[in-house]
Amino acid sequence: QIAANQIKVEDVQGKLKITIVDEALFNSGSSKINKRGRKLLMEVAESFQKKKTMNRLVEKHPQNKVVNHSLKRKFPSTWELSAARSASVARFLQEKTTFLPGSVSAAGYSYNQPMTVNDTEKNRIRTRKIEIVLVPIQ
Repeated sequence: QIAANQIKVEDVQGKLKITIVDEALFNSGSSKINKRGRKLLMEVAESFQKKKTMNRLVEKHPQNKVVNHSLKRKFPSTWELSAARSASVARFLQEKTTFLPGSVSAAGYSYNQPMTVNDTEKNRIRTRKIEIVLVPIQ
């Protein structure tokens, strides 16, 4: 998946950050992790499951586009969709792995806090990511 640009792993100021392309985890407009996404998350989780002294924060930064009309009832804005997606990944990691209870949390950011400027389709594609940040327990 790393070679296919589905996953990026980097060290950011002493924190391990795993970035996964949204389309690898979710179908369009959905907060339910798809079959391919569940498999991918298990592979990712196995690689850092032994890091018991780390908290895992699942973050989702949305794009600034308006939610499709058919999704408005469930997700009034991209903020709700991003929060639902990060919560789905956090819940999956907590339930399907041996992570310590309480070591996984979720954050869904509003369109006011994108990963990059959302001024072009290319930049919106760059924003469609889920980040899992491993932070040392204080």
